[in-house]
Amino acid sequence: TEQGVVSWPDFRSLFQQWEPSLGEDDLQGLWRSFDKDGDGSVTREEFVSALAPATQAAAAHTEDVCKRVASMLFQNGRTVTQLFDALSAGQEQVAFEDFRSLFQQLEPSLTLPDLQALWRCFDKDGDGGVTRQEFLKAMAPSAKLVVQKVTDVCGQVTQLLQQQGKSVEQLFDALAENQVVRWEAFCAFFQGVSSSLSEPDLHGLWHS
Repeated sequence: TEQGVVSWPDFRSLFQQWEPSLGEDDLQGLWRSFDKDGDGSVTREEFVSALAPATQAAAAHTEDVCKRVASMLFQNGRTVTQLFDALSAGQEQVAFEDFRSLFQQLEPSLTLPDLQALWRCFDKDGDGGVTRQEFLKAMAPSAKLVVQKVTDVCGQVTQLLQQQGKSVEQLFDALAENQVVRWEAFCAFFQGVSSSLSEPDLHGLWHS
């Protein structure tokens, strides 16, 4: 940058380094999408504005993946801390290869650039490793959302029982077969309470 703006030669060099497949026409088209006022330079505001949609899309994608991981953990009765311990194998940090292996297994559609972007959301200081604190902080919002969803459903059940003047014991008796509630009956009841519950949500609720 020169005097707080990005020049065309610097812009071209950077994006060609990031994406070698970009041709001259591609680079010039990209430049025009940044240089909105056509003055031959890109200000900080123009640069941030041009990248905002892609940044927001990447953040939404990352959040979606983390939610799926949190649902998987809840479904299997495991915590984020236990996941970190499994990935780090007793070390202070999780390495990229172990991180990549896990998330690619959970979400096979993730490409290497997706995984690298996801990694950067965890490795905030960019030191090449994810500490326990970084891992828990990155996963915390998604884990809370999953738990909150289950809490909300249980609250709906409690409210429903109160409205009908029934107890938890009576609900159990209605659902149970030979003093045991089967998975099918459990699913049917809770899907009736909240139709938005996915199968992972139901598994998580079942294990809780």
